[in-house]
Amino acid sequence: MIMEMQRLVLLLLASATAVAADQLPRLKTDSTVRDLGRIPPRWKATATFTLRNAGKAPLNIAKVMSAEGVQTTLTAKVVRPGRSSMLKVSFTAGVLNEPREEKVFLISNDPVTPFLEFTVRATITPLAKGDSIIVLPVATPSATTSKP
Repeated sequence: MIMEMQRLVLLLLASATAVAADQLPRLKTDSTVRDLGRIPPRWKATATFTLRNAGKAPLNIAKVMSAEGVQTTLTAKVVRPGRSSMLKVSFTAGVLNEPREEKVFLISNDPVTPFLEFTVRATITPLAKGDSIIVLPVATPSATTSKP
């Protein structure tokens, strides 16, 4: 997997250097870490990251990689200058009372940051007797949890 990532990065860097220096894509993100706080066992945890192309050429997202059991979706693999794509990362919490951290890796044709790592954290905490949960709709795309 590491060799495959290295080959993809080299290929993307080689293609990016053929473009004029002022006409390159530039990946910007609102954050690379989301902490979802405490979540109950067996709940689906979801975090969303905004990926913006601040450059002057199309940003190509070549690959998104994650661990088994972690689902990722991307709204666009090619992001035009000034536009954005959303990276959604989801996993189902286990049953153990423990912290959980999932990493997602993204490879793009941004010559400055061709390889970017995203982290989603949560602490799985069993409900105490008498606890109740109210699930409200979330207006921002930053982080949500929902019942499976």
